[in-house]
Amino acid sequence: SRLPNSSNLHPTKNRMITIREAACIQGFPLDFEFNSKNSVAVKQIGNAVPPILARFVARCVKDDIINKNTLDLFSGVGGQACGFAQEGFNIIVSNELDSKIANENQKYHSSANTTFICGDICDKHVKQQIHDKLCETSIGLVIGGPPCQGFSLAGKRDHSDTRNKLYLTYFEMIKKYDPECFVMENVKGILSMKNEDGTLVINEIKTLIENIGYKYSLFKLNACDFAVPQKRERIFIIGHKTKKYSQPEPIIRKEKHITIRDAIHFLSDSVEDTLVQLDETVLSNSYIKYLANTTSLQELYKSYS
Repeated sequence: SRLPNSSNLHPTKNRMITIREAACIQGFPLDFEFNSKNSVAVKQIGNAVPPILARFVARCVKDDIINKNTLDLFSGVGGQACGFAQEGFNIIVSNELDSKIANENQKYHSSANTTFICGDICDKHVKQQIHDKLCETSIGLVIGGPPCQGFSLAGKRDHSDTRNKLYLTYFEMIKKYDPECFVMENVKGILSMKNEDGTLVINEIKTLIENIGYKYSLFKLNACDFAVPQKRERIFIIGHKTKKYSQPEPIIRKEKHITIRDAIHFLSDSVEDTLVQLDETVLSNSYIKYLANTTSLQELYKSYS
């Protein structure tokens, strides 16, 4: 289920889950910092792409991308960028509309030189700021998740919601910067969302991709199959100049899915805090060790596969 739309009650304690517990469920590193206001932090975490899932997608495409310089659009708190940075991609510019959600002070765990540009990507002045930063830098990858409220099966699915058309701006930026590859993340509702004329949005996106010179691939991934302790499907649309990708097989067997207990049991007696001080005694499973950066992603996969 998805934070914060689902119940945020702790599964065994008579209290709500803490911000750090929510972050662990979403797969954020233990030293990833969020906004100091809980109401903002909940939105940051709940709307984010789980970094572990993003990292899996990054591993799928990285050997086919020579230039690892990356433009991160509709970045939110940086879950997708975190996962790609962990696989060696260099996040040059990150753009997010809401400065609180963007959390500009957070380093992307290997992309400390990222430039944050906060503002509306549809605004010509914001586009110019991005251009000025990238004018002498070639981009090999564009990542991002255009707002999905209008596509979400949990929402009103309002055709007049202007956010439904922000994917057009995303592809405008791809056409402008001409990367080797792009990765667009969204909710599974994008597969059934229709335009005002009754045509499927996903078919329009596929046509856009082909018209600007990319091969189209689509991953439908359930987070629990890729080492995230939540059952939630996400869509990753990949465009590459020369490569098409097949739907990946699950990494984690169903009977070995990581549980909420695996993710947060070591925090059961903690108070609300955004950072966790750990000693080796609490690193009782590979999932926690991975979040604490004391084991590799490959070892995490091996432990649950």
